[in-house]
Amino acid sequence: AAWTNFAEHELESLQLQWMVSQADEITVAAKVLHYPATHFERLFRKYDHLKNFPAVRFGGGLVVPPSFHLEARDCYVAHLQEGKEVQLQKLKELLENVAMLRDIADVSKQL
Repeated sequence: AAWTNFAEHELESLQLQWMVSQADEITVAAKVLHYPATHFERLFRKYDHLKNFPAVRFGGGLVVPPSFHLEARDCYVAHLQEGKEVQLQKLKELLENVAMLRDIADVSKQL
């Protein structure tokens, strides 16, 4: 079964009865990379498609908060003139240093 950080009493109203609540075991401030870009080449393809997208869209109805999403966009754009290979390397470094938890010290920083 899949787990969630929604409380047990919320699962029915959210139609998530098939999930297991582990709200007490999950850190509220955890960061989840929801786009399946766990490899820097996939991350490059994503931002090569999105380019320099605006952080405010739909007349202000959608504001992208400070996030890995914006960091990756900024990294892609900052190295645009240097070419694909440099962009790939910089996105690889960003992914490895920001989005991947490598050891218990990294996990502790997220708590």
